[in-house]
Amino acid sequence: MSEVTKVPMTVLCVDDESNILKSLQRLLQDPSYQLLLANSGEEALTVLANNQVDLVISDMRMPGINGAELMEQVASKYPMTYRIILTGYADMSSAVAAVNLGKINRYMQKPWNNDELKTLVRDGLEQTRLQRQNRLLTQQLSMANKQLRAINQQLEEKVNQRTDQLRQTLIQLRQEQSATMNVLFQMTCQDPQISAGFAKNVSDLATQLAQKLALSKSDIETIGLAAQLSELGLTGVPAAIYAQPFHKMAAADKKAYLNHPVIARDLLAPARHLKNVSDIIYHQYEEYKGSGTPGHLMANNIPMGARILAVARDYWGYLLQRLSAEKKQPGDALQLMKKQIRILYCPEVLRALQKTVMFDHVVFTSTKTPTPLKDIRPGMVLALPVFDESRHIVLASGHQLTANTVTQLHSMARDSKNPLRVFAWSPEQLASKEWFTQAELDKFMQLDPD
Repeated sequence: MSEVTKVPMTVLCVDDESNILKSLQRLLQDPSYQLLLANSGEEALTVLANNQVDLVISDMRMPGINGAELMEQVASKYPMTYRIILTGYADMSSAVAAVNLGKINRYMQKPWNNDELKTLVRDGLEQTRLQRQNRLLTQQLSMANKQLRAINQQLEEKVNQRTDQLRQTLIQLRQEQSATMNVLFQMTCQDPQISAGFAKNVSDLATQLAQKLALSKSDIETIGLAAQLSELGLTGVPAAIYAQPFHKMAAADKKAYLNHPVIARDLLAPARHLKNVSDIIYHQYEEYKGSGTPGHLMANNIPMGARILAVARDYWGYLLQRLSAEKKQPGDALQLMKKQIRILYCPEVLRALQKTVMFDHVVFTSTKTPTPLKDIRPGMVLALPVFDESRHIVLASGHQLTANTVTQLHSMARDSKNPLRVFAWSPEQLASKEWFTQAELDKFMQLDPD
């Protein structure tokens, strides 16, 4: 029996509700490991400081230190501790926040499935045990002389092989789609060269485009998830390639970069329930005229989700200087994409983009001027999105202003280096007519009605 196997494992359960803690205690009581309980994030930190804890299960929503904040501290102070979040509400933004801040290993909704939760705990402890064993072997082998280096390499390869096999087994065992997506998103965003903010912006815009196109709720959800994981395949591309903007890449680098959807498809292949997500990612570089990659699909033969992802991805690519030497303003980005209509982009999706990000329509009509901040009041409805200085949407078009959001806008205006542009309908304008007519939208985009 190895030294690692002899060391007892410890699991810590954290929840502010005593009945939940008791349920976890009954479910997870096991002679193979020690079980500790804490009824708050503060108490959990004290337990962690005084015990070697191998796995933490925490509720998301707690008074004081919440689950996401607790996991962030655990990841910082005890990076080898396996982390599982439980939550009673299926809110994607909360899950993403927990991934980004807390670097959780798994995510499960309440009420949980007892067998699945016990499997998660068992797999998490096994992974921790393997990591301990890996470290111990590395320490021992580093002390060996030159004659033992060959053995050292073989042992490391075996440990790595076992870790890879475990990872594949874990992926195949995952049945819950939201948890799988969050794990994959975490894996992608651990690379500092892959921007979680870019993925979030592309996902938000793709979701809005799908909504404008009146797709089904299921399709909208699938497209948003695919956009969020649109760069998953970059984990299999040399970082030196995707660390540079696309417009600066040499031809060989561009070819290697454009292979990342193929890598993503292979990574997602074991998750059969994510096939629709995988197909959208795989076909995102198809071109409307049929000259794209990998399948040279044309027009409506390209999955609608892939057509939407291409528009959302490139729009933000222009805004964030990925596709051009200079950052483009939204109006300039739209104009550049308009020139590629029916060549790269689907006309129907570009029309939806124009309706979604119509804040620069003032470039063709002087009558559409920003609403003075002094005239903004609760009850008004935003005609156009409000962006912060990083070009992130703060308030979406169609949002009805409240006292709190009016205060937020005034605060943004004070802190902003550039004038804050807010376009809002008064209740009277909202009742009488549309501010931006369809004719004006078509004039700006110069799209025919078909």
